[in-house]
This record gives sequence, structure tokens and C-alpha cells, in this order.
Amino acid sequence: MIKLKSLITEKTLYHGTTIDNVGSIKKYGLTPLVGEFVKTAYDMSGYGEDIDPDDYFKELVFATDKKQLDKALTAMTAQIAYKLKKDFHDITDGEIERYGVLVVIKNGDSVMQYKKNDDGRENHPYMVEPEDYYSDENISVDYVLTGSKMILVLKRYGIWPRYHAFGNIDPNNMKTYLIGLAIKKNPTKSKEEIIKIINSWDEKTLKRYYSQNKSR
Repeated sequence: MIKLKSLITEKTLYHGTTIDNVGSIKKYGLTPLVGEFVKTAYDMSGYGEDIDPDDYFKELVFATDKKQLDKALTAMTAQIAYKLKKDFHDITDGEIERYGVLVVIKNGDSVMQYKKNDDGRENHPYMVEPEDYYSDENISVDYVLTGSKMILVLKRYGIWPRYHAFGNIDPNNMKTYLIGLAIKKNPTKSKEEIIKIINSWDEKTLKRYYSQNKSR
């Protein structure tokens, strides 16, 4: 018999992707990989040093809970942008409704690992951020939502209509966030060097790196 406490604490998780992956997901579930979104989000070449993905990246499946469902929407948007060869900030609501997919995993926290805010990076793969759910194994799914059904769920949790791509965030706040992140990820670089590099970026570049890293 399932205990009441388990029913209360089990979490439904969500994964954002595109319609191109629906057939595979329905057949095999969510398969661990290093996708284009993760490669782009963790491309550290802008900081002046190349990172070998084989050294830092591990094939994983990511998901999020309803409190951070915007992560799934951001990942979905980034993958649609890659599919359509458009900038992240140019993706329209119509394109998300047409090409986006929200995968639902009931009791997902029972099959996926979770990184707490105070967990050190050494305890998790490199690209796993605080409050991420992830797994290095195939994950069975319960629902694959598209079109109007997907939009209804996004509305239910308050992230639709979209908050348009961080456009109202002060560039200085974006710089502060990215500088702190870069210092953590590049312990061999000086703070002054990192600040100089990020201060040289234009607003479009700041928004791109901010949106990519905020979702992971």
C-alpha cells in the first residue's frame, strides 16, 4: 500500500523539447544526451578558454518541477530557436505552440536525482545547477503535451503568456549574475579578467548568455 506521506511529497516533473523528438520519447522515454541547448549554454569560449565537452559534460536527462516550470519553457524555446535557425529572443508564441512539447513525468522525483542549493559542484555532473532534477538513465514519461493542451498547463502555472526573454531586466543585473557564475566556473581566471570580458559584451550577448544559464 502506498503511504499517504509518499502521495503528498511525490512531485510531477516537466521537460521541455520540440515536436521532432515526440516519436522517440513515446517509444523510448527521455534518453540521456548532451543536447544543443546544453552545449550552447555551457560554451565557455566567450570567457577566453575552450572546454572539452568530453571532460565536463555527461549525457543526462533534465527536468523541473512546477515552481520552476519556466526552465522547461526556456529549454523548449532554445531548442525551437536551434531548429528554426533563429535567435532565442525572436521565437514567437505561435512558434512555441506549433513546435513546442511539454513532457510530463509523474512521481519524477522518485526516478531522478535532485541538486540542492547547498550541494557542491563536486557532488554532481558539471552542468547540473542548483534545483535541477536529472538522471543518467532513460526516464519513462506519462504524457506528451503539445499545442493548446500544453499552453493550458503553462497558463495554469502562471508562465503563459510569456515573460518576454528577460527584456525588462537591467543589464547591470545580468552582468552581476554572469560575472558571479563565471568566477565559480573558472577558478583559474582572475576576477578582473572575467569582469573585463563580460563588460565588453553588448546587450544582445548579455541577454543570450543570461537566458541560457538561468535555465540550467
